Amino acid sequence: MLARRDRTNERTSLTDPSANLQNQLIEKRFLVGRQIGKGSFGDVYEAYDNSNGKRVAIKFEDRQSSHSQLKNEYRVYRIINGGIGIPKMICDGSTDDYDYLVMELLGPSLEKLFNHCRRKFSLKTVLMLGEKMIRRVEYMHQMCHLHRDLKPDNFVIDSENGPEIYLIDFGLARRFCHVDENMKVEHVKRMKLQSFTGTARYASISAQQQYTTSRKDDLESLGYILIYFLKTRLPWQHVPKVGSNGMTPKQRKERILEIKMSTNPTELCTGLPHEFQQFISYCRKLDFDETPSYGYLRRLLGGQMERNLYVKDWMYDWRVMDANEKKNKKKPH
Repeated sequence: MLARRDRTNERTSLTDPSANLQNQLIEKRFLVGRQIGKGSFGDVYEAYDNSNGKRVAIKFEDRQSSHSQLKNEYRVYRIINGGIGIPKMICDGSTDDYDYLVMELLGPSLEKLFNHCRRKFSLKTVLMLGEKMIRRVEYMHQMCHLHRDLKPDNFVIDSENGPEIYLIDFGLARRFCHVDENMKVEHVKRMKLQSFTGTARYASISAQQQYTTSRKDDLESLGYILIYFLKTRLPWQHVPKVGSNGMTPKQRKERILEIKMSTNPTELCTGLPHEFQQFISYCRKLDFDETPSYGYLRRLLGGQMERNLYVKDWMYDWRVMDANEKKNKKKPH
């Protein structure tokens, strides 16, 4: 068990050095190592599995959290576990202070790889990534769930730097349909919400307007990610950060939404193959409860692959860079 902190004081954040979890033993099996990630609701650590010698990832969340996302993530994992490109969940549990979720350890996120590639992916890499990413989102939707926070940080590669792309972080995921007592599938209703959920940079227009999200919103977010990879920046990224010139979180979100709404797909995709404009236009025009044609979106990207005579060899830019670096190191000086 993890040591209990003094509850007479305000609880320390998981990111506080005093709350460092390194060298703790979880489930009498997982030895916690270095911290490898942190978010708004919890931290992720690498750990060593004493039962088989493999490395795993453990996500911790403070048990006093008023809105537990880890419990929701565990529930979603139980439904979607086993899908291609979905991390394997190993176990979950609690200590006196934390809830935790143990899962397979994967490689870096697409955001980190984007930085590694000097913040520019080639068209070929984006087209290949797009196909995989569409399939991950489609699988979630087939399981009647929305991700609701798609961004480059939530797509990762496998730990062996292979071609597979994984979708992670399901703390904000929600069902978009329910089965009634007559076994009829009912889609959730569109309504105005009290708050916005997600990441403003990649969120759909409707999500930022604080309406109930549906499948179209996940796909619109995915479209923005692909454009970001090709253009390095989205038009609304120049909005000042919170605190700059007195900018409040609410003002910043409103300004981002304003720019997003005034930027039509043609302007957004200037300089890019027309398929990306078609991608965004299609997603924005879908009805709230309409089933998207994931195949159509994949064909858009696949058609551009064919026109450029690209070979679908899954040699993404970072793999090419790493291969070239290894080759150069072997050359005699």
